[in-house]
Amino acid sequence: IIPEFVIFNGCTKNNILIRSHQGEQVMLESGKMAPIHRQHQQSLTITIELIDLDAATTPIRVDLLGLKVCVLNSMSTGAPIGYTVIQTMNGAQDSRFVVKVGSINNGGVAGAQRGNISGGLFSNDFFRVRCSLSQLEITLNDTQLDTVKWKENTSHTLLEDSSNHNQLMQPSDESKFNDTQVRAAQLCFHQVTIDFQRIFKDKPKIPNSFHEKSQFAMAIYHIRATDSYPETKSPVVFESSPQANFLDLRIQTRGPLDADLVKVD
Repeated sequence: IIPEFVIFNGCTKNNILIRSHQGEQVMLESGKMAPIHRQHQQSLTITIELIDLDAATTPIRVDLLGLKVCVLNSMSTGAPIGYTVIQTMNGAQDSRFVVKVGSINNGGVAGAQRGNISGGLFSNDFFRVRCSLSQLEITLNDTQLDTVKWKENTSHTLLEDSSNHNQLMQPSDESKFNDTQVRAAQLCFHQVTIDFQRIFKDKPKIPNSFHEKSQFAMAIYHIRATDSYPETKSPVVFESSPQANFLDLRIQTRGPLDADLVKVD
């Protein structure tokens, strides 16, 4: 009888323990495969455990064709320590479907075989984040009394009282003059670039040197500060020179960022 599903352990170094949601357990050595069963017309959900790494995945549905990336979490701390790839594909003569479990990827972190990885899932991965803005505007609003309505109400109407003295009439209800927001100033940044990247060198040229390198860069080509009050005579308060970048900041670190001492260039 040809089984419906078989699971193949494609890990080159690790044995895996397969647990199905129906309670079935299958231990597979590297390069081995075994059948796994499901009830009629029900989904097949499994959990993969690596005993030597003390790690496991969350429950994964594998009865549908496709490729899934599964994160391995430490069973003692719950922290991610790596990931593996699971692919469900059509079988040949041995089964209808084959569930292939790929090799464990932990970024080459030392201590991964003991399930104790410092820095999490991306500790030794290449990483880069870059944000580019052609223009960024920041507006400063000033909250003040609606002076227009106030001046209209106190329009210097002169009244003659019983003693023939001229007096300035004041408004009877000041609560109706609501506060308004007036644009006071504006900062405009042109061609803003923010970049963070982390790289590794497999074989450093200098012995005993750091193989990990991180870099943070920020560049602003032009900046202009303007006074937005309508009565101002000189609206441009500050403007940088177009001949060079207003800000060109570049910080490089050598060694892991979570170390006690970090070399900064």
